[in-house]
Amino acid sequence: MNKSNKPKAKQRLRIYLRAFGVALFLWIFVVSKDRYEMLFDFPIEARNLSAQKAYREELPPYVSVKLEGSGRDLFKAFLVQKYVGFKLVLDLESISQEYEFVLDQYFKKHPEKIIIPSKYKLEFLEIIHPRKIKISLDDYSAKVV
Repeated sequence: MNKSNKPKAKQRLRIYLRAFGVALFLWIFVVSKDRYEMLFDFPIEARNLSAQKAYREELPPYVSVKLEGSGRDLFKAFLVQKYVGFKLVLDLESISQEYEFVLDQYFKKHPEKIIIPSKYKLEFLEIIHPRKIKISLDDYSAKVV
């Protein structure tokens, strides 16, 4: 009698686990249509630096950004963000020596500088950290020795 109960108990446990798995999958599928906010680390890239200029200090490699989108889009973006090409671009063309970028204002004024592939329906909300980046440029010079 003891041996006959074990297979039934294992069979019941498998049924319960499968039912729980299906319920969890359906719950995630339904909830993922809702809109959420999430933090991402985007690389920052400075473009259009004059050939006669050089950085005095390095830029921070990443900026924390808050994005809004459906749960599905945020999850997909989270999985592939390093490979797809999410980034923020600073245009240094008009800088002569020094300039402080207030990042939130800059990217709201220039939304085309926020690179998010179009298949991800995500909306930029704000920059979390760092709020400002100070760019200091110096004249580039070379000496022949």
